[in-house]
Order: sequence, then C-alpha cells, then structure tokens
Amino acid sequence: MNDSVIYSARAYHEATKHRRGFVAPARRVDAALIPKQYKRYVDLPSLRLPSPGSSERTGLDSATLSTLLHYTAGIIRRREVGGRTIEFRAASCTGALYHVEIYVVCGDTGDIPAGVYHYDVPSETLRPLRAGDHRPHLAAACATDIIATAPATLVFTSTFWRNTWRYEERAYRHVFWDTGTVLANLLALTASRDLDTQVLTGFVDNDLATLLGLDPMREVPVCAVSIDTTTTSWTSPDNPQRVGAHSHAPTAAPDVRDPLAPNASPSEALSRAEIEYPLIWRTHEAANLRDPNAVTTWRARATRQHPLSSQARPEHGRRGEGAGGEVTPIESIITRRLSARRFKPEPISRPQLDALIDAAASPILLDAGVTDLVRTHLLAHAVEGLEPGAFHVEHPGTLTALRHANLRSNATALALDQPAAGDAAVNFYFTASVSDIETRLGDRGYRVAQIIAGIRSGRLYLAATALGVRATGLTFYDDEVATALNLDPQDTAVLMLMAAGR
Repeated sequence: MNDSVIYSARAYHEATKHRRGFVAPARRVDAALIPKQYKRYVDLPSLRLPSPGSSERTGLDSATLSTLLHYTAGIIRRREVGGRTIEFRAASCTGALYHVEIYVVCGDTGDIPAGVYHYDVPSETLRPLRAGDHRPHLAAACATDIIATAPATLVFTSTFWRNTWRYEERAYRHVFWDTGTVLANLLALTASRDLDTQVLTGFVDNDLATLLGLDPMREVPVCAVSIDTTTTSWTSPDNPQRVGAHSHAPTAAPDVRDPLAPNASPSEALSRAEIEYPLIWRTHEAANLRDPNAVTTWRARATRQHPLSSQARPEHGRRGEGAGGEVTPIESIITRRLSARRFKPEPISRPQLDALIDAAASPILLDAGVTDLVRTHLLAHAVEGLEPGAFHVEHPGTLTALRHANLRSNATALALDQPAAGDAAVNFYFTASVSDIETRLGDRGYRVAQIIAGIRSGRLYLAATALGVRATGLTFYDDEVATALNLDPQDTAVLMLMAAGR
C-alpha cells in the first residue's frame, strides 16, 4: 500500500473511529510535557490594540480589528477557582485545549502599519513577524487577488501538540472542529458590522506556512478569512455571478522563502518535549496543494459540482433574538456563552428548535462552494409539539422523520455513554458521505467538511445562548451513530455531535 492510500482522508477517518468495546488506555502525560495554551513571541515588540468594544463601527480600523480578535479568540472572562485563575475564551474548544492561533496580514489599517502579525492572546496585542505589505504574497499563496486589496486577512492555524497530548490521533479532527467554532464567532461579528468576509480553504500550504514562519509538522494553516468593507462576488468563467473563487492566480509575488523578519525570534517552547503523531501530519501533508494552479484547479472542480449562485450572503449572526424576543448584540452573546456540563430532561419549544436549526443550516460562503456537503440529523427527545424520534433536516424548517420513539437511552449510548446526550432536549449530528467528499474535493474535502460542521456547531452555541438554552459538543461512537440515522457506516463520516437543552 503506498503513502497516498495509507494517509488518505478515508483511511485516517477509519483509523480514528471510536468503537464500542475498545477502551483506550488512560492518558498519563508527564506534567512537564503538558503544553502551554498560548503561542508567544515574547522577545518581539508588542503593538498595542485599542480596547475591544461592542459598539458597531463602520469600516475596518484598528478598534474594529481589536474587537474582532477579542470576541473571536480572546479571553472574555477569568475566574478564581481553588487558588488558580481559570480563563474562559470566546469560542469553545475540545477539552478547553486552545490550539487555534490567529495571524493578521494587512495593509495600513488605522494606526496598525502594514505587516504580518501574530495575535498574542494573553496581552491582546499584535507581535510583528514581517514588516511591509505582504498581501501580494498571501494573495499568491491563496490563488486569488481578492486578498491583495482586502484591508486585512486573518489566517487561522492549529498547533497539533496542544491537542494531541490528550486526544492523540483523533485530535486531527479537532483541528477543523475548533477552527470552525472560532470562525462562527468571527462570521457573526463581521455580519453585524456589514463587513464582507470570504473563507478560503484552498491555498498553497507550504507557501502560507513559510509566510507565517510555521513548522508544518507542528503547526499548520487551516484557513484564511479576508475582511473587506464592500461585498465581493466570487467569479469564474463557468458562472460570472457567484460560483467560486477567482479562478486565476494573481501576478506572481516576490519570493518569501527567507526566514521571518530579522528581528523575529523563535516562539516560546510549548513544553519540554513533544510526542509526534505521524498519522496526523502525513495525512495533512497528503492533501496539501503544491502551487497556485493546483489551488485554482481544486476550486474549479468543487464549484463545477455545486455552484454558489444559489447561496445568499449569510445573514445569521447579526443579532441574537433572546428568550423574550429582544435583540441582543453578538458581543454580549459571545460573552455569556458557556458549554453545558449537564442538562435537565425538560423540553424546549418548537420555535426554539427551529431557530437552532436555522442558525446551524444557514449558508456558509466558502471558496469550495459546498454548502450541502454536510447533512444535519436530529434525535429529538423533548421538543414541545414534536413527537420524539430521529429526523433528517432537509432544509431549515423541514424535518423528515426517520422513526418515532423515545431515544434518550440510545442517545446516551451513542455518545460514549455520556448522560448529557440523553438528558438534552435534542442532539444534532452533522454527517457527510466520504464518497461525496472524495468526488467533489478529494482528500482535502475532509478538512472542508469538518470546518463546515465546526461552523455549524459554533452557530448552535451562539443561537442557544441567545435563546436562553444551553449547548455542548460531545464525542460519539462513529459507526453506531451512522446506523442509528439509517446511514451507511462504511461511507459516512460522522463529523460532530452537539447536544442542546435546558
């Protein structure tokens, strides 16, 4: 078996399934190996940002950028517990192991000079990695000249060791789940300010990693999000209205194979040593795109399969409608969001369920153009006016019953016997066909499907908070979930499970 087969997305997914009867050995990691929750360039100068605010501003200036960063990935509150300080971040992350980093590539933005920056979470400052306008380099790596003129682009990365130390090989799924959850916050924030965003999942991986100074066996780019003040339509020869990313690469930018700027120093060591998981970085490497032509070919393949012209610009996330019908600023919702530890077995209303479905299933504008790649299923246990059972969400507002029954005990069993799944009012399952992923997007499509599921889960968190209910993500037995939903376990990737209720 050659490497391209061994490290395919299908092979990775199969190898990391939870199966009943298999009990993973308890993870015992030397305390000195447990990594820090931040990447820090402490020897670099700090560029202080204005205090984040909740008022809506027009345009993209340094104050708006500060607010976007804070409510996307910053620390939103601290609590003293047992003599130590617990920090709560803006977006949920598996195991509270915050492994997602944000880099900013911008032109002159307010009083922020053009450059490449790392967002330092504890100090809420920017650390300059490269001076000057590197948007042309980023545009070349992403094979679209939209980025060359956008005021700023945020690049999201994941550091493997900060999640693998606890979850081992399955942590590769979390790279995209957790990035998607963080993205949900950003997209809600930009929508509330009428800022135009484009989520790019296709790029030349090594070029983007070089621009940011990453070690691609330890930290990888996951996506880039351009932010602009005007709506930009994706265009291609196949559909000039709105179907995919610009299908040509921009004029070649200067070479950036040099190290980081002369004043840049290495980031702090995460821990004394790291355990390497080759299955993760080799699976990731196998789906990398090697040059701009590969990026445009990949996008064209995706958008031919499913044009974006049917997608309206997503409007969800502008405001949250609270339990009493009041409109709540998105910053307040993010600040109040918590992951539920347990649920009361009490019902939610049908309008609340519909609002959760609507938030999760609203369009996601990606360069790959595959909004229907991910399916939504429910196990509804306690929804007023809805007979308990299993359902498929055909479209927001349209539920197709798979069977009617009290499935609380089933839900608990499917979620590795975690009582929260059975006590919740409803369980959301996001799934995709592995064959469909391969046909449309090849192995790289696995990343896209997981990101979509992560964004949907993040939107569920925000919608639940606005509605006065609670939500949490849970793990699951992969094949048992597929079987329970009348899906083929050999061709179904169960992506995420979200429970919601009282």
